[in-house]
Amino acid sequence: MEALKEAYLDFAMQVGQEYLLQDYQGRDLYAIWRNNTSDEKVERFKKWLGDEENESALLILDHIDGMKKSGQNPIAGVSEQAKNILLTTRNPNIHLRDGCKTIKLNNMEIDDIVTVLEEVRSLEDEDTEDFLGLNNSDVLLYVAKSVYGHPLAACIAMKYIIQVQSLDDYTSGGQDFVSMLSGSMLSGSDYKARMSFLQYKTQMPSIMDTLIVSKKRLSHPQGPAWSLMEVLSLLETDESIVDFKKFFAFSNIKNTEEFPDFDILGLRKGGVMPLLRQIEEVSFMERTRRSKPLRIQPLWAECTRQLMGKNRMLSLMKQIVTICYYSTIAVSEGSMGCNYYPHVKHCIRICGSFDISVSSLEMQKEINMLVHSLAT
Repeated sequence: MEALKEAYLDFAMQVGQEYLLQDYQGRDLYAIWRNNTSDEKVERFKKWLGDEENESALLILDHIDGMKKSGQNPIAGVSEQAKNILLTTRNPNIHLRDGCKTIKLNNMEIDDIVTVLEEVRSLEDEDTEDFLGLNNSDVLLYVAKSVYGHPLAACIAMKYIIQVQSLDDYTSGGQDFVSMLSGSMLSGSDYKARMSFLQYKTQMPSIMDTLIVSKKRLSHPQGPAWSLMEVLSLLETDESIVDFKKFFAFSNIKNTEEFPDFDILGLRKGGVMPLLRQIEEVSFMERTRRSKPLRIQPLWAECTRQLMGKNRMLSLMKQIVTICYYSTIAVSEGSMGCNYYPHVKHCIRICGSFDISVSSLEMQKEINMLVHSLAT
């Protein structure tokens, strides 16, 4: 609420004592305005929005989520006097007033991301596009795909290629960048280079900064929703491979003392779904359509893994792989393998992407045998 109030106060200060003309003609308007409290100035601005001459005015509140504390009604405090209000939000679950219209913006297509890359490239020195291969449409297409359709990441990527990646090789900066972030970000072991890109700042916030700001909008930034986000970054969440929710639905955990994170890993559907909703509301996960399952944005998954650090990742992966093992042997004929083996394989790939030996997981012999069989 404070940020929204500050926005209203900023609007009010731009018009100033002119709000008082109708009520205080012939008096010292400047002195009266100066003596008004901030709350009085905000209320005068809201009243002014309702004046007849302002009926066609458009009040725009961009990114309303950032103006509220977590858990607050996102449109509480929005002026009721204004006749026309346009507000933007990344929360697909927002509840609007009766009569409000919702316009859903679709994800940007790859061709749109290529256009963003070309626009950013055009703002740099004219000769950069040739020696970095950035005039090659195939390279631009690969760069667009490597940032998974994320427009901010595309802007940063082009600047990173030109200003940083080119220091290694003036001729193949674009291709080198794609190699660093290619596939699912799990095909290379240069995690430090990936972190450098995620933390890279130009005139805009870095990708990592954006994640941290969104994380602060969780009701408890270090609470269960974030812990679930850490777990999801280590699970296979591609719905074409496996429904990750089945990991929680069918997991077999007998000795809870083996699992320091049992409070999250031991959740069933009833406990997982409210946390998924919180994660969705700060846009860490998204669905292309309401009928489609949630999916984690790969860049956010990588940011989450980088924030965790190796020790935290090793602890969680060891618990995840152990749960997968016990959950598959608990059912005859290994019928549960399809629900759990993809997660083991995903953890193996993550180990490779962070230059971690699978043996660092230090698991029981039987579990090690499963891991090595799936790794080959």
